[in-house]
Amino acid sequence: MNRILEFVKTSVIGGFFVMLPVALILFLLVELAEIVILITEPVTEHLPIETLGGIEVATLVAILLILAACFVTGLAMRTQIGIRFGELVERFGLNRLPGYTLLKSLTQSFSGVQEGFAVAVATIHDSDVLGFIVEEHDNGDFTVFVPTAPTPTIGTVYCLKPEKVRKLDGPMSEAVNCIMQWGIGSKALFAQPS
Repeated sequence: MNRILEFVKTSVIGGFFVMLPVALILFLLVELAEIVILITEPVTEHLPIETLGGIEVATLVAILLILAACFVTGLAMRTQIGIRFGELVERFGLNRLPGYTLLKSLTQSFSGVQEGFAVAVATIHDSDVLGFIVEEHDNGDFTVFVPTAPTPTIGTVYCLKPEKVRKLDGPMSEAVNCIMQWGIGSKALFAQPS
């Protein structure tokens, strides 16, 4: 009975920490859209049409303005000043949020921007476990994050000797899918060459 309660507890907590940033982002986007609609409403009410494809023109204008702002911000973040500013925001703010680094790496992996963390099989207590190499030390050791299924943002961090870690060729997204599906797909993942 204690195992079931522990399983339910860790699953609920894990789900919460995954859903919280997503819910927060959605909430902020809705609030931002409402503010932009209020600002643009005096202009959009003078347009000859009120709806387009069943959507209010004011809402469409708000969405387009938000997308344009995201595009301009993305362009600015490619400059040297933008890169430094982004690093400061991450270092002093975002990196302190639980799961941010893993979610960022996963998002970059899915979008093809970067490869994300390296996928690895780590030997811990005579068992092979699926994990992510988050750092490589100067002496050759690895810091490996081993997630708890089915929530890839919760787990344990290990500092391991190189002989205890085998890098895999597979993408991070494939490993995360395997973890979220309670290990389904691990046969193919573990069989990949180093």
